[in-house]
Amino acid sequence: MILVLAIILFIIFLIYSIRPSKSEEYTLEGLKLSWANKASIEGVVTKWIVTLKDSSGSVIHTYENSDAGNLKDFTDVTMNIVNNKEFDENIIGDNTLELYYNDIKPDTKLYTKTVTFTEDDFGMSLDTSNLEEIDVPEPPPPPPPPAQPTFTYELIMNKKNASLGIHIEYIKLDGVLATKAQTTIHKNPNRNNKPDNMFSVGSGTENYASWNANGHNEGDKIFTIVSDKKVDKIDIVYTRPRYAPGWIIKENGVTKITETSNRGNNADPRPVVYTYDIKNGKSTIFSIPNQISLGTADGWCGHANAVHQDVPGCGRICSDPSNVGRKDKSTWGSWNKYPGSVKCTAAKLDEVYQYLNGKRSLRVGKVSGAEAMDLTGGFKWYYYKGSYFSDISSFSGKTPTKQGDNVTDFSSKHKATSGHLRNDGNEDNYAVKWEGYFVPKKTGIHKFWTESDDMSYLTINGVVAVDNGGLHGMVKAPKNELNPPESSRKYSTVFSNQAPGVGHARSMLDSDQAWSAAHNVVDQWMEIDMGAKNFIAGVVVQGRNAPYDNQRVTSFDVSIDGKKITSRLKYTSRGNTRQSYTFGKPVVGRKVRFRVKSWNSHASMRAGVIPAKSINLTAGKKYPIAIYFSEKGGGDELKVWFQGPDMNSATHNFSGYMVK
Repeated sequence: MILVLAIILFIIFLIYSIRPSKSEEYTLEGLKLSWANKASIEGVVTKWIVTLKDSSGSVIHTYENSDAGNLKDFTDVTMNIVNNKEFDENIIGDNTLELYYNDIKPDTKLYTKTVTFTEDDFGMSLDTSNLEEIDVPEPPPPPPPPAQPTFTYELIMNKKNASLGIHIEYIKLDGVLATKAQTTIHKNPNRNNKPDNMFSVGSGTENYASWNANGHNEGDKIFTIVSDKKVDKIDIVYTRPRYAPGWIIKENGVTKITETSNRGNNADPRPVVYTYDIKNGKSTIFSIPNQISLGTADGWCGHANAVHQDVPGCGRICSDPSNVGRKDKSTWGSWNKYPGSVKCTAAKLDEVYQYLNGKRSLRVGKVSGAEAMDLTGGFKWYYYKGSYFSDISSFSGKTPTKQGDNVTDFSSKHKATSGHLRNDGNEDNYAVKWEGYFVPKKTGIHKFWTESDDMSYLTINGVVAVDNGGLHGMVKAPKNELNPPESSRKYSTVFSNQAPGVGHARSMLDSDQAWSAAHNVVDQWMEIDMGAKNFIAGVVVQGRNAPYDNQRVTSFDVSIDGKKITSRLKYTSRGNTRQSYTFGKPVVGRKVRFRVKSWNSHASMRAGVIPAKSINLTAGKKYPIAIYFSEKGGGDELKVWFQGPDMNSATHNFSGYMVK
C-alpha cells in the first residue's frame, strides 16, 4: 500500500477523428494523462495501470506503463494511454476511467473518473477546471508483535551443609552469564555481603558471593532468575564442592530438578562447576559410577590420582586429569582422543571431570584407592635350556624347560633360581626370565642395575630401564651410553649407496668412518632402532673419523618415535670428540632419529643413545617388572640391585616390595 500519494488528475486532451464506416467504428487517435507524483512513489510503485470501461462496465481498453522516469518521487508524469485505436459504438456515452498501481484490485485503485464521448464532442477538449488533488489513504499500522513468553527459574535450598553456607562465583544460563537485572536475590549474602560478585567472572578466590550457614535454611528461596528464552541448562560455579547445596529448581512454578543431598565436604577442586539440566530434569552426578579400587592385580590403572571404573558393556576404564583409556581397546593416552578412545557414555566421564579455567579436574567423588596388597611375594622365574637368546624379543613364544617362584634374592643367579643354576659358572647356551610386581614404599627416584655375563635387561611396565645387552664378560649397567649395532640403524641416503655397516654407512660411536649422506641437503637423517621401548635420557654425537675429520654435521634435531624432542642442537667439535645432549626428562621410546640441519664440508656423523639411570615411581603403585638373562658360553653370572628414596644403599633383596 502506498503510504502517501497525491496525484493531480487530470489534464486530459483528446485527439480524435470520427471515421464512420459500415461497422460504425470510431478511431481514437490519442488520449493523454498528466499528473504530478509526490512522495512515497519510489520503492512502492512498480508500474501504472489505466483501464477504460464502457457504460455496461466492460473493459474496452487497458494501458500499463513502467517507465523508470514515471516512478520517481516529485516528478511530472505524462502518458498517452490510447494511440490510434478503433472502438465500436459502445464508446459513445459515459465511460469510466480508472487508475491503479502495480495490480488491478480494489486496494490499489487510486482514482476513478467518468469520461463521456458523443459524436458532437469529438474535436473538443474536456473541461479540466475542476480537477482535484487526491491523497491515497494511509494504511492502518501493523498489529504489534505477540508478547514474548517469560521464563522464571526459582532456586530453592533443599539440602544444606549444616556448618557451611553457599559460595557462588557466577551462574550461566545456556552458557550466557546471568545478569543482575534478571536475578532477584531473596537471601542476601551475609558472609561477605557482595551479591554483585555473582555477575562477573573473576579470579575464583575472591570474586564470589558467600553466605554463612545461618544465612539460609532448607526450604528458603535463594534466587529467582528471569529469562526471555526457555533455558535448557544452568551452570553454577562454586568456590569448592562443600559450598554447593542440594537444590529444588522450578521453571514457571513447575519443579524440574530435586536434589536430595548436598555436595559433601570436599575442598577440591577449586572452583567447581555443577550443571543443572533443566530440559532433562537432572543435575551433575553425585558419585562416580561403577568405580573400583586401583588395578593392583595386573598393574593397569594402578597409579595414584587415577579413577578406575568397571562399567557393564565397556569393561575397565581408567582416567586421571591428563590421560584416559579403556583396557580392552588399549587406548590409554591423552584426553585429546576422547571420547573415541573410550566410547562409553555410561562411564559419565564428562560429569566425573570438569574442564574449567584451562585445566581438567575431578568434579565428583574421589580417586580410586589401592586395595591392601600382600607384599610377601617374589619373582616367578622361567629357565630355557639349549639356546642363547640375544634380546628380549627372543623369549617370545618359547616354552620354559623349568620354572619356579617367590624368589627375592638377586645376589647371584644361583639364589635367583632357587638353587637351580650352579655357582661354578660353567653352563652355556641357556636363558632365564623373571617376572613379578614391584611396589615402591615411597614416591621418588628409583635406580636399578644389572651385572651379567652375557646379556641382561630389566624392564618396568614393558619399558627397558636397564640395557646390558650383547656378548660380554661381567659388565654392570646402566651404562653411560648405548651404541646399538649397524644392523639397528638406517639412513635417508648413503654416499655411494653403500649398505649399512659398510664404508659410508657406519654410524656407531667410534666406528672407522661415519654415516655420510649421499647429498648435502637439509633434513637428511639417520635413525637408531633400540629394539624395544627404552627410558632415553639423551644422545651422544661424534663427527667423521680421520683423515676426513673436517666432515661433520654441525647442527641437528632429535625425534623419538616420530615426535620431535629437541630444537636445533649444535655440534661444535670434530672427529672422535664426543658431545652429549640430555633431555629435560627421560623420554620413553624406541626409534631415535637425528635430522641434519647444517654441516661442515659434508653431512657426516656417528651417534649413540644415553640411557636414563633412574626413574620416578609412585608409592603404593604396582609396577610389572621383568628381568632377562642369557649366556652363550665362557662363564655365566647375574646380579641385580635396586635403590629407592631414603635407602642408604642399593640392595639385591626385593623382599617386602613384591606382590604375592
